[in-house]
Amino acid sequence: MNPRLKKVTTAALALLGLGVGPIAHAQPTVPDVAPRTAAAAGAERSTWANVPTQTLSAGGVEFAYRELGQHHGGPPLVLLTHLAAVLDNWDPRVVDGLAAQRHVIAFDNRGVGASSGSPANTIEQMADDAITFLRAQGHAQVDLFGFSMGGMIAQEMTLKEIEPVQSLFGDCIGVQSG
Repeated sequence: MNPRLKKVTTAALALLGLGVGPIAHAQPTVPDVAPRTAAAAGAERSTWANVPTQTLSAGGVEFAYRELGQHHGGPPLVLLTHLAAVLDNWDPRVVDGLAAQRHVIAFDNRGVGASSGSPANTIEQMADDAITFLRAQGHAQVDLFGFSMGGMIAQEMTLKEIEPVQSLFGDCIGVQSG
């Protein structure tokens, strides 16, 4: 993972009040337990590394997405990523840390990764696609976390559809000019 993205994500997690320590030093903990049975192994909790990628058809696009932490309820935290990134660009330690306390959703933009269609040409089109995706999922409110281009998409979503956006977090966000 990009060192700048790690630093930014750690700061964002602190802003979200999730109390996650520095990502660069995150180490998995292994509990002192007896070996698991096959049944126990099947009941493993979902993580970013093992949650299945799903698809949702909306606005003529098959959006690929992953979702964790649904049992937490409340508005989901929607992760919007940088230019040309796909679902697998999110660091599993970051997403798992968020999903430990939040409902988290990430998706591939139209024409990128496993989503169908031709890529959008503008930030406005990407924001429209994100709104279409979230409406199809049926969310009344969302929190947005955007990195780089994802932050620009989040800003545009907020301008277009202020009602469903509860909170907006972003970094490395440029200002559109022209």
